[in-house]
Amino acid sequence: MWKKLLFSALALAALAAAYVRPAYSVELDGRPLPGLWSGTALREGVETARAAAEELSRGGAAVSEPETRLRLSMRPAEGTAAELAAALLADTPGVELAWRVSVDGVDIGLAADRSAFEETVLAYIAERAPAESLSTSLASELELRGVFIPEGRATPLAELTGRLRALTAVAYVAADGQTRFA
Repeated sequence: MWKKLLFSALALAALAAAYVRPAYSVELDGRPLPGLWSGTALREGVETARAAAEELSRGGAAVSEPETRLRLSMRPAEGTAAELAAALLADTPGVELAWRVSVDGVDIGLAADRSAFEETVLAYIAERAPAESLSTSLASELELRGVFIPEGRATPLAELTGRLRALTAVAYVAADGQTRFA
């Protein structure tokens, strides 16, 4: 009886050792981040954020220290160092998230507010395409990529919109089914 109990306990311990992994949960300023991180990803994420903040703010920014708790989990630690670094940089004074705007692969500037920029793009399309258009879009490929920059270094919205208007036309499908450009 005792042997069966001992072997069952050993089997359960072996099963736990095979599937249970140490992982960290992370909080920033009391706000929990979703997911779990490995010790390596946690260390690399903090180091990356510190180096980036120092570079972006010319040595004056202090990255928040994340609060971590060690947990045993059957799920793998899926959080990456890049995700943690981005979360830390987003909370760093002197550093802001901006959107690098490119038209057909050519960078035209940095938008501080993505939604405001997207509204100006929609206004440009609405202004150029006739009201009876079946569908409308930009004639060029527009790409927005999130980047961290020193605070206040984004391109003014009017200037960014002017560059966009100079580089691309509006494509629309007319009522006769033909694609036209304005």
